Amino acid sequence: DEAVDGDTLKPEGLTFLSMNSSNATSSYTLTNGSVISVQQSWIEVNLTIADLNELKARINLATQNNETYLTVLAGSILDTSENPLILVNFTEAIPVNILTPDITSPELESFTLDMNSGEMNLTYSESVLPSTLTSTAFTIQNAMSLLLTDSDLYHTLTERKVTVTGVENTVVSVVIDNS
Repeated sequence: DEAVDGDTLKPEGLTFLSMNSSNATSSYTLTNGSVISVQQSWIEVNLTIADLNELKARINLATQNNETYLTVLAGSILDTSENPLILVNFTEAIPVNILTPDITSPELESFTLDMNSGEMNLTYSESVLPSTLTSTAFTIQNAMSLLLTDSDLYHTLTERKVTVTGVENTVVSVVIDNS
């Protein structure tokens, strides 16, 4: 329990695990982050949006206290005497004290539609689970505000005509079968 120097933190030395053993089913190593505050022997880190989305994309990681552990590479932070932190490996992974669950609903931010290939890319504000995509919730229309009385001006997708072809955390790619 020594005071640490927040300016020396290397977030890429921090890895989240789903359990404190080599059998962890999910893990993620941070790529960046910034120190919010330092109080003697603990440090508060602001994760990047990219790291948050990567964590949220792993459904068995950082969703419950009993599946959230942290390992730390040696030297990922220094104490105030410039001594490096010793390695905290997977068998000694530290359990989370407080986990604040994700309660933010994703929002559709934009989409692209290729009328030749039938591919549509949906970009969301945060990671989504593609298996929860309900194609019948999507209506393609020819104007921003439209009374849904003329079926020539809009088309609601059907379940059997949409296939999820790819996912990259915040972007879901689907193919619309036009047959």
